[in-house]
Amino acid sequence: MGIIPETFGGMTTVLLQRSSALADLAGRRVEILTKSASMPDPTQRAKALHADGRLSAQVGIRNVWWDLRQLPDEGLADLASEHQASIPVDEELLEPDGSAEVRRRGEDGTVLQTDRFRDDGTRFLSDRQDVRTRGARGGRRLTVFDRSGQAVGQWPSMRALYHSWVDWAIGGGEAILIIDSAHTGGLFFDYQRENVTTVQVIHTHHTRQMRSDDRGELDPDVMKMFTHLDWYDGVAVLTNRQQTDLLEAGVVGGNSFVAPNMLIGAPENPPLERDVHRGVIAARLSGVKRLQHPIRAIQNARTAGVDARLDIYGDGVKEQPLRELIEELDVSDGVALKGYAPQARAQFQSASFTMLTSVYEGQGLVLLEAMAAGCIPIAYDIEYGPSDIITDGIDGFLVPNGDVRALATALERLTKMSDSELTAMRRAAIKRSQDFSPANITRLWNENLATFQERRKALGKGTAAASLTGLEMRDGGMHFEIDVKTSEQAASIQKVWVTWLGRGRNAFGRVPARLTVRDGVVHADVHVGADRLADVDEATLLDVHVDVVGEGFLVRTRISSRGVPMPVDSAGFVPYSTAHGNLSIKHVR
Repeated sequence: MGIIPETFGGMTTVLLQRSSALADLAGRRVEILTKSASMPDPTQRAKALHADGRLSAQVGIRNVWWDLRQLPDEGLADLASEHQASIPVDEELLEPDGSAEVRRRGEDGTVLQTDRFRDDGTRFLSDRQDVRTRGARGGRRLTVFDRSGQAVGQWPSMRALYHSWVDWAIGGGEAILIIDSAHTGGLFFDYQRENVTTVQVIHTHHTRQMRSDDRGELDPDVMKMFTHLDWYDGVAVLTNRQQTDLLEAGVVGGNSFVAPNMLIGAPENPPLERDVHRGVIAARLSGVKRLQHPIRAIQNARTAGVDARLDIYGDGVKEQPLRELIEELDVSDGVALKGYAPQARAQFQSASFTMLTSVYEGQGLVLLEAMAAGCIPIAYDIEYGPSDIITDGIDGFLVPNGDVRALATALERLTKMSDSELTAMRRAAIKRSQDFSPANITRLWNENLATFQERRKALGKGTAAASLTGLEMRDGGMHFEIDVKTSEQAASIQKVWVTWLGRGRNAFGRVPARLTVRDGVVHADVHVGADRLADVDEATLLDVHVDVVGEGFLVRTRISSRGVPMPVDSAGFVPYSTAHGNLSIKHVR
């Protein structure tokens, strides 16, 4: 992942907890690899996390930039053994000025080169990003130096450097690379090694790019990961509902498994009697959390005569707007922003309720933490998490997504429950949280990791060519006939998907094709229903590919459509041939 900062949220917490459990409960050797250039001394960071109990003492932390800076010269030579420097760069190097890095910028301020230095003043890296034409960003060359100033390694991209570093860190033994960051997944989807099993974790709602609603679009780097999930040996998702959606969308296949976040450090015998009117939320103060909704719900409840009070722990960009809303609604005596507190979740043991009002979640670990403490959750029924955890009216409350009035009504209902009803609900919440114990979730991980290690086969460098041979607009959609030829035997092809990608990487989808083989050529028939494109923004241009899956190889290639007649008069999305003769889809009014 990128960095483990002093203050961090749910995804980093999950990473640390899983790493600790795999080391302590499963007996695995675990090391956390980080790639942020701003990561401090990873050894000291690990020691601090060990000391406060947030990371097992059996787990270490490593950082690529720290290694490049601190490794002895023989270690650098080993890391760069497959990428020895071949292009002279002496005349390109920037003059040191005593700082840790020196930059060269273009006329518009764009960074074109960064040279980094060790504490002793020796250069360890030169990263030039205007290789093709000096002064204009384009082309990249990263060169690593030993302490004598000798160039020992050279890479054409950051991706290639990261791959070399991970190769070096892993060595030649059997290993499993679990990728928690979606951005990092975009860098490692094609990391194929015979001794390494790759697993990508889906932490959040990555199907939202297929809908043009208020959830927005995916970051292009995240899309790089999301559109290549076949390439990983395993894909871990947090809930059954999300796995079902991903399977139905054709995004994942047999390489997916459900492994919820685990609950670590659940309090023993939390008190069941507490002030029924007090609530606590622990969350980032960001737009996606929609914390204005709980604040308005508190106002509604107080207007209805319920003396509800809510403490919100966390910091973020929405702090000032939320303060202004509290003042505007005149609920400062009912809602308090407490700021960031490392132990904020301990407040659940004295709070009666919590609220979760996010736009979307991966699973909602905070719900489990609250329920384990006997704090009753009131949550929007969003994708994903709440409905996979809460049974409405038994161990918490589910209310319609975005319905502030329903939040307030659920709160009013809770405050009017009898002591025996409250006790029963708190006990049910505690019991439900125990299903997510470290032992249970670690067992899930262990079983699935073993399965994917057995299945693992490094994908070969096969090639494929696809040609459109027939096209019809029928049955409320588009029907394509495609010939597929590969460098492998036709009989070895297991599946062909027709895949579309938004030109700006802002849309993605695919459908499986029906295959027949004639004269050594694979013929693929596929129907793309209009409903599959209904949520794609009208301005988006979709480039169409085929994904060819075979025994030990996976290829994605464009579909040649040159010479094939295209429809000219149709409503909705229709196919067309690009200037380069490839198949694409556009919206026609």
